Amino acid sequence: MQLQPILRRVYPHAGFVYGKVHERGVGDARTIVVEVRPRKGARAFCSGCGKRRALYDTLPPRRFTFVPLWAIPVILTPQ
Repeated sequence: MQLQPILRRVYPHAGFVYGKVHERGVGDARTIVVEVRPRKGARAFCSGCGKRRALYDTLPPRRFTFVPLWAIPVILTPQ
């Protein structure tokens, strides 16, 4: 599935790279899952002070629901 170029164009996410894209479910319960990973060498923003820091957070991985494409839900998940 060639969804990465579309996501990069309409929703560029600085500091992150869109990875593998796969589909889960069957019939009307289908979901597109997009893996997202930190870009090598990119420095993250601290959630506390807002300054750039060398390390990413250490919280457990979280999944984010994205805007549905063609009426199919999209989920961004860490790689």
